[in-house]
Amino acid sequence: MEIQSRRTNLLTFTLFLLLGTAAVLFCGAVWSAPEHVHRDSPSLAAEDPEKLAQRIIDNDDAHLIAAVIDGTFKVKYSLDPWAMTRSTTLSAFEMQTKELVPAIFSRFHDVQSIQIMAAATLQNIRGNQYHTPVLRIEFTRRNADTINWQNVLGENLPRIADSFWQDPSFDHP
Repeated sequence: MEIQSRRTNLLTFTLFLLLGTAAVLFCGAVWSAPEHVHRDSPSLAAEDPEKLAQRIIDNDDAHLIAAVIDGTFKVKYSLDPWAMTRSTTLSAFEMQTKELVPAIFSRFHDVQSIQIMAAATLQNIRGNQYHTPVLRIEFTRRNADTINWQNVLGENLPRIADSFWQDPSFDHP
């Protein structure tokens, strides 16, 4: 009887320990998550598309400029803060596009298309650097509604976008 009582106490203690640990981890994850992850927050619902884009891009060195013009949300920014290699630059653009497009369309119903243009500092064969647009992608609401944004691979965005352009000089190192 005493052994069974000890087992029950041990199991109860273990269960409470596991539940307590899970609660602490969950609260820590919610507390430390970036603000733009809390998509249902009332503060996000009331902000304008420009502020939401700034929150998602989230880097002052990107020099983001955004505006809604005739139903098209146009975003222009620099990829230089993420430009360690061509691959990291392209990955940053893909991840930011995957987050920005569905966020804008889900909150701002007057926006019918989104155009994102990203610039980067390149270097010519003479060693001269210049800042120029290197990537542009556009999605209409109709097309974006058919995309599972959580599962789509960033590398497929150029093929499923309504429009995609990449500067040829950006394509080659």
